[in-house]
Amino acid sequence: MVTRLTAFRLLLWLLVSFLGLMSPAAATARFDPAAAPEKKLSAADRAKIQRVISLQLKAFERNDESVAFSYSTPETRKHFGTAREFMAMVRADYTLLFDNASRKFLEAAIVDGQVIQPLQIVSRGGETFVALYAVERQPDRDWRIAGCEIAPSTLQAT
Repeated sequence: MVTRLTAFRLLLWLLVSFLGLMSPAAATARFDPAAAPEKKLSAADRAKIQRVISLQLKAFERNDESVAFSYSTPETRKHFGTAREFMAMVRADYTLLFDNASRKFLEAAIVDGQVIQPLQIVSRGGETFVALYAVERQPDRDWRIAGCEIAPSTLQAT
């Protein structure tokens, strides 16, 4: 049985390969870009997605647990239970999201129906990373963050 987390990790791996965050030889050997569905988000949806992520990042910076937690999907909120537990995880595993030299949104993609919004991050030490946000449209048409994975990047900051 494939769990939601396993499916997310597979999507993450596919996106990392697709964006070229792995070596070209490794990406070519494991992923066929021609098989990926060609879909695009509207400019309005891209702006809304980036706004939700930016607002959550600002809440992280202010240490505003409840506001940061509110930008997560209902499934994520159910998994963590409380804003305090969610922020404990963020502080332990995701400090790069709000403690960095710079960050810049990259082009979003739809992979097997999952919207992925990459965020390029340059650490205070000058290393480049990409945070891959999985986002989901809610029944009220708002976008919420379903998950985030951070990976080292071969892309260089400009």
